[in-house]
Amino acid sequence: MILLFGFMVFRSNVVPRKGFSGNNCGMSDQPSKRRMSEIGDESRTRILDAAETLFLEKGYERTTLVDVGKLAGISYGSIPWHFQNKQGLLFAVAERAWESINSHEPLTPGIHGLNTIIAQQTHWDNHRLTPVLNLLYQIEIDFDADWHKWGVELDFDRHQEIIQWIHATMGDRAIGGGVTPESLAYYISSAGRGIGAKLAQFGPFPDSVFPREALRQSIIFLMGLKE
Repeated sequence: MILLFGFMVFRSNVVPRKGFSGNNCGMSDQPSKRRMSEIGDESRTRILDAAETLFLEKGYERTTLVDVGKLAGISYGSIPWHFQNKQGLLFAVAERAWESINSHEPLTPGIHGLNTIIAQQTHWDNHRLTPVLNLLYQIEIDFDADWHKWGVELDFDRHQEIIQWIHATMGDRAIGGGVTPESLAYYISSAGRGIGAKLAQFGPFPDSVFPREALRQSIIFLMGLKE
């Protein structure tokens, strides 16, 4: 998988199973179907809330489905019905964490767009849910092909966003040192990830603002931007 923006983006490829429809006689019962769906959604949310709490408090290895079921007030045997296994549950928790704090603010040309990029990266540094995403680096999981493909696509989409911002900002002007927009976009993403990974591994820098501000200043220099 990949570390985006600061941290990983995940998707659960586990689709919740359909509840019993109550349609044994060939007659449609929409209220019953809707209620079953609501019960399924409520159970799923309770399981995710409990799993998120336990993963943050105890870590992945020490958390069991029994623990999650007890905290959620749900039989642990129903968890695989929603998420297949503990790995699927972690993926779903990570996906929800990402979706709850991901910023989709557009990158406007110029210094404001750069500031948005840096702000989006910085947003992850001390967010309470970042450790949930870091769990996927702390455990050994065989990511399936669908996850790899989806992660690559997400990374490509973000890369293209930054390239488009660079083109919109630079117009016909060349980037300093003959750097290409594609190379600069990778530099922005890779440096941002490195800063985030070091913070996650070793904690705050002596001056926690400096690394990202240094990244910002280097981009300003290469692109000839004005504050």
